[in-house]
Amino acid sequence: MVLSLKYELTKTLNNLLEWNPTVIIPEYLIDQAISKGFKFEIVLCTSEPKKLESQLIDQSPIKLAKATSENWIHHASQLITNTGNHTLSILMERFEDFHFDGDHEDKTRIIIYDLEFKWYRIKGKFKKWLSKGMLLRIRGTDYKLQGKVSQNIQSAHEYTALQDGIITIETSNSIWLGENIN
Repeated sequence: MVLSLKYELTKTLNNLLEWNPTVIIPEYLIDQAISKGFKFEIVLCTSEPKKLESQLIDQSPIKLAKATSENWIHHASQLITNTGNHTLSILMERFEDFHFDGDHEDKTRIIIYDLEFKWYRIKGKFKKWLSKGMLLRIRGTDYKLQGKVSQNIQSAHEYTALQDGIITIETSNSIWLGENIN
């Protein structure tokens, strides 16, 4: 699901297109996506889908999915779950703008790419290899982090790897982990 086509995100989008079979965009990105030459398969629209068909002839075959609101992520999650796929990758400018009603929280694995980080939800015991200098952000509470990392003084939930190696995060609730991708 693409929610922004800022230049920095288009590089990530190009990489995702190699293994993501379905690209979903909201109707407000149609002109921008076409002008940048991106192919997409599904358009979520709150307006009448028939009005958009002539604009999308060059994108055929395409599916126009009626969305009852501008809760694009909820609608994309439903579409993905209904096709039997259980991973929804989302490109957006800021993770902080992510809002999800949770209806499909257990059915859909959500991965968010913002301008700086790749975010995903973890729960339980999680191990991750970090290279020296890699930056992590954690959104959530009640977690325990073990490994060679230093905590950022300005942000209580931001860590930098001090050396190459494995870190372990343990949590009894669901938290979001962000890995720096730049």
